[in-house]
Amino acid sequence: MADGLITVRSAHDFPTTLDRLLKVLEAKGVTVFARIDHAAGAASVGLALRPTTVVVFGNPTAGTPLIQAGAKRRHRSAVEGAGVGRRWRRGQSEL
Repeated sequence: MADGLITVRSAHDFPTTLDRLLKVLEAKGVTVFARIDHAAGAASVGLALRPTTVVVFGNPTAGTPLIQAGAKRRHRSAVEGAGVGRRWRRGQSEL
């Protein structure tokens, strides 16, 4: 782990890995603020990119007072396809 970044290799394909991450967040009552599909963005300008989606999430009840007190809070996870049989979930949580 460098600079708060954790990388975990997934045993599942890209859509399943992303779906499982979103279900875990939902089950824990975590708010998903944004899903950013970088591959779709690349395709919209005629470029190819392996499947890559960033999920921005948090808990407003717990996080808002910390932000108001000046803490930097970033919670996000990127799910990336990295070739046949290799899917990665990268996450960062920083105070």
